[in-house]
Amino acid sequence: MLALSVLSAAVGGAGGYLYGQTQTAVTADRMWASLTGLWSDTGQIGRTADFAVLEEAIAVLEDVFIGELPGDDVLNQAAIEGVLANLDDRYTLLLRPEQAALEASDTSGQFGGIGSMVEWSEEDLAVRITEPFPGSPAAEAGLVTGDLVIAVDGEPVAELGMSGTISKVRGPVDTAVRLDIRRGAEEFELTIIRATIDMPTTSHELIGPDADIGYVRLHTFNALAADKLGDVIKGFESADVTGLILDLRGNGGGLLDESVEVAGLLAGRGLVVRQIYSDGREEDHRAQHRAVLDRDTPLVVLVNRSSASASELVAGALQDNGRAVLIGEPTLGKGSVQVTRMLADESQIRVTNSLWFTPKDRSINGEGLVPDVLIERMEPGEAPGVADPDEDADPYIEAALRHLSDLRTEG
Repeated sequence: MLALSVLSAAVGGAGGYLYGQTQTAVTADRMWASLTGLWSDTGQIGRTADFAVLEEAIAVLEDVFIGELPGDDVLNQAAIEGVLANLDDRYTLLLRPEQAALEASDTSGQFGGIGSMVEWSEEDLAVRITEPFPGSPAAEAGLVTGDLVIAVDGEPVAELGMSGTISKVRGPVDTAVRLDIRRGAEEFELTIIRATIDMPTTSHELIGPDADIGYVRLHTFNALAADKLGDVIKGFESADVTGLILDLRGNGGGLLDESVEVAGLLAGRGLVVRQIYSDGREEDHRAQHRAVLDRDTPLVVLVNRSSASASELVAGALQDNGRAVLIGEPTLGKGSVQVTRMLADESQIRVTNSLWFTPKDRSINGEGLVPDVLIERMEPGEAPGVADPDEDADPYIEAALRHLSDLRTEG
């Protein structure tokens, strides 16, 4: 998942990018030197690369192309992207310098934005709103889950791509950004004033007819995730809750160590995920501490198509060991690990080097998790984790409450 206020590791995986400016022409010799140097900076590639054809193609362009060629930095990036596009792995990708800088700002704390989680919609060539943060400018302006952002300040999102869209939506606090929105068959324009945005880690409350069910939304697996979730669970336990709902909808993942700790908080010691590397090496990641949640407290985990990566590791481990019932939609299927290297031009290359498997050796990658109880895909206007204003109910949460009620009846 991505955010218009916070950007996750998925940036650059979908959509194109516009580079409107032209730069001075580059000679074939400079192109050759730059490319070979760039590759050598990443270490041995295991075979001798022959760039003679590429050098020849650049020479032809310089000789006959009517326009200006881009600079060698853009040519480098385009050449790398061309190679990566043939690997059939959407998560092995290049973050151009502006994308890499955009992502780096996620970890720096606060900045100006509108406060909404988003994802790229390939079928619409648009950015889909998956969750406006409560109280954010996005929520106050009326954006709801399922809305499609089709233009920003008049520029089509289909041309901007995901990264370009996020770059344009972000900006100085108290300045305005104009969004063209598509909601079903309707299209309209919104002007939103940017504000300082903090990405929440958790939100929680007591719900149910008797207010005895603990509900906690884990928004991201950042460095605070396990500590904050642990505090919430302890508070619920002291309140004598009769069940717990962990909401991982829209959670695009985060830190592996935090996901292992979170699984341990809920299920205790044991295998959470097995990691298998490209060289065949295997590594088991195990929770090392006793559970904070009482084993007798029923647990439901809510997931949807935007639950990915670390969310899937936790949900898969809890499902495999019978600790939780999964309710919702099949998850994204992001079951791979990438290593990131900074290149000389300040771009970043991410390369998949391993796959994740659940404790029962189920592959997450490309498959996702199938919930025990399936919920139909939400339509625009039904915000995950927030009551629908017309129905005053969230179908996912209602299904979880019914399940927990049935357990009490059976007991």
